[in-house]
Amino acid sequence: MSTKHDECLVVFTYNGKSEILEVGCSGDWRFNVRRANRCKYLICIQLIGNWGEPEAPSHTAFLLGKISDIKPNSKGDRYEVYISEYADIHILTINGEKIKGNANPVAYYTLQDFGINVDELEFHAVIPTNPVIEPRQIQSPSNIDETLTISEAKRRLALTLGVSESNITITISS
Repeated sequence: MSTKHDECLVVFTYNGKSEILEVGCSGDWRFNVRRANRCKYLICIQLIGNWGEPEAPSHTAFLLGKISDIKPNSKGDRYEVYISEYADIHILTINGEKIKGNANPVAYYTLQDFGINVDELEFHAVIPTNPVIEPRQIQSPSNIDETLTISEAKRRLALTLGVSESNITITISS
C-alpha cells in the first residue's frame, strides 16, 4: 500500500498518453538515477510544442504510472522510465498552484503535492504495442580496440552512478 507522501518522478513531456503507452515508457530524460530509482510513480505533465502528439491540455498532469524499470536509452546518455501500470489523471495544480513550465523538464514531487490518493484511482496494465528496442550494452574497454580517455571514463561513471561528471575524480598511480 502506498502513502500519500510517496516521492514521484515528474516529467514535462511533449508526448501524449498514446505515445507513452505504445512504447511502454517515457524517455530520453536526464536525471539523477539514484534519486529516480527511489520513486515509485511517474507523473507526466503535458507540454505542447512543435513535436510529439499531445492529447491533454498544456500544463496538465495527465498520467500516473507505476515505475517498473529505469534504463539507459540506446545512446547511453539519457534514461527511459518504464511503467507497468497507469491511471488517467487530470490535475491542473501542484500544492494548490497552477502548474507552470519548468526550466528542467524533470522534477520530484510527492503524491500529496498533486492531491493524489492512489487507492481512489483505477490502474490499467501497460501492454506496449511498439516497445522500445532494448538498449545496447556499453562495451567495456577490454572488448574494444580503442583506448579509454579520462573524459569518456568520467562520462560513463557519471551515467552509471547518476551523478554529475564534475563529481567524478580519477586518480592514476604508477
